[in-house]
Amino acid sequence: MFGGKWDNPDRTPPDEAPSNFDLLLNISGMTTLVVGFILLVWDWAWIVPGGKDQYTLGISHLVIDLHGILIGVMACKRLSGLPKRLSSLLHMLVFLDDVHLGALFILPLQ
Repeated sequence: MFGGKWDNPDRTPPDEAPSNFDLLLNISGMTTLVVGFILLVWDWAWIVPGGKDQYTLGISHLVIDLHGILIGVMACKRLSGLPKRLSSLLHMLVFLDDVHLGALFILPLQ
């Protein structure tokens, strides 16, 4: 994205400090992979026996997603030193954005 800004994208320009953006992306990606796998197994365990109550399934998804937010908050606090409140706010914003984008792209397909 910013590759065209500098001649050599591997070195940090002298007027900018290095960021932890890659660390935050790694935390977010790992949280998504872990929680996504749990949700995939949970959905199949729910659908195969004939689970038809979609409201209960949705509520269980929210509980599992809260577990993912907790993992992300703990990782950000431990690895990057962000305060708990800031890290919680950032992860809640990401969660709300994911829900919004999911509804935007998935609902028209039904």
